[in-house]
Amino acid sequence: AATAKAATKFVARGKLHDPDAGLLRIVVVSGDNLPGAVQGTAPNAQIALSTFSTSVKTKPLKESEPTINETLSLPIPPGCTMVEVTVWDVDSGKSHFVGRSKFYLNQLEYGKEKFLTLPLFDCASDSSVTLRINFTKTPAELTIPPPESTEIRQDCGSVQVDVIGAEEIVANSSSHTANCFVDVVTGSASKQTKVVKHSVSPVWAESFILPIVPGAAALECTVYDQERTSNKVRGLVRVRLEDLVVGKLVEVREDMGASFPPPAGGSSRWGGFLRIRVTLLQPCPPMADLEETGETLKRTAAAPQGYGVLLVVPVTAMLNSPANPFVKVFAGGEVQKSSSRKRTAAPHWMEQLTVPLRPGMPTLEVMLLDNNVLVKEPML
Repeated sequence: AATAKAATKFVARGKLHDPDAGLLRIVVVSGDNLPGAVQGTAPNAQIALSTFSTSVKTKPLKESEPTINETLSLPIPPGCTMVEVTVWDVDSGKSHFVGRSKFYLNQLEYGKEKFLTLPLFDCASDSSVTLRINFTKTPAELTIPPPESTEIRQDCGSVQVDVIGAEEIVANSSSHTANCFVDVVTGSASKQTKVVKHSVSPVWAESFILPIVPGAAALECTVYDQERTSNKVRGLVRVRLEDLVVGKLVEVREDMGASFPPPAGGSSRWGGFLRIRVTLLQPCPPMADLEETGETLKRTAAAPQGYGVLLVVPVTAMLNSPANPFVKVFAGGEVQKSSSRKRTAAPHWMEQLTVPLRPGMPTLEVMLLDNNVLVKEPML
């Protein structure tokens, strides 16, 4: 009863009485060599432990090497895989970030107490925190609600995407946390998850069905951090549609920082692991010839007499890293270009570009460029 009362007092957010939640009994033993927010001073140290929806914290203690021995109870929601540990210097009601660490729940064994000494990252000194942890109740299995029914055109395929969660998302440099959502895109269709606030290990547990339009080459899942003024990319995962088999579920846990480096000149810091499940429900029919569509062969009256008309339809591209790609077509002295696609490694256009075909013109040049505000149209 005393433990439950203490936990209730120090829970910052989340539900203590969720019947599906597990429970960790954590004794925060001590901190070692904890720096203060002001160099050379001892911190008024407070240690917080959090999942994507629950958080508990100790009472502040004015020491650089505090012996704390405070017991906390942290609810573990279904789908949670890691617990984040952060240290703060609390001064006059304001909390100054000192450092962070983490531990994974698969390091623990139910019913058995374990000591962990965790080094702090993002910290100026060689600091650590010691915990004594007991997994007193395991959480229920994560369940993902079925996706809403989506009407799919006959000339399209369809794919189901279960967005489970992420781990070790790169935190915002000012708030030292993240407010993340996932944008799921295939071709010109897209869906978006809810925002999970104040967590670098969010769990979304959302499912979507998206159409696969003709010409679409890949499924992209981009993780964004919702900040005050803009949404910053934190990572990207791409699944080639040609690798999927109808009815076969594919589980993906991919290192976003290793798979795709951030675009050149970008300000976003990337990293973390994204967990998704992908099932091809219906393959996309082959892309029809331009003659058969009845919509692309529109002869332009702008071509001078004696000229032909060249029709170019950019379909898709597969890039080594995300960019803002667009297509530029050179035919003789004429230039046409497509619209640009933002922050993608698998752009999809299906746009019509028509250029006059000069007599004797021997070649057509097609360029893939990046609409980058820092470097004028670099070549992709």
